[in-house]
Amino acid sequence: MKAAERKMAEELMTLTLEAIEKTGSHVSFQISDYGPFIHICAMENGFQENGNFDGWFTIPYSVDKITQEMQEEAYAQAKSYLENLIQKAEITGAA
Repeated sequence: MKAAERKMAEELMTLTLEAIEKTGSHVSFQISDYGPFIHICAMENGFQENGNFDGWFTIPYSVDKITQEMQEEAYAQAKSYLENLIQKAEITGAA
């Protein structure tokens, strides 16, 4: 794992933990050393059996220019989603 990928994983994991603590959302964070690098999914209104996820992000390992671009885009989307989820809960007082 590259240093930049480790930093990315740590940042997204921290945001995921914050979302779990500050929102009523169900948020899952998975990391792997093979296949998809990071996977994050969320149900904004808490866990619902057989429910659909409101947020679903798969961040690949960067092995070439194409996957690096995919990684950067997916990382930015996941980060923005988690930050917005947390901000929304802070504004509304939801938890």
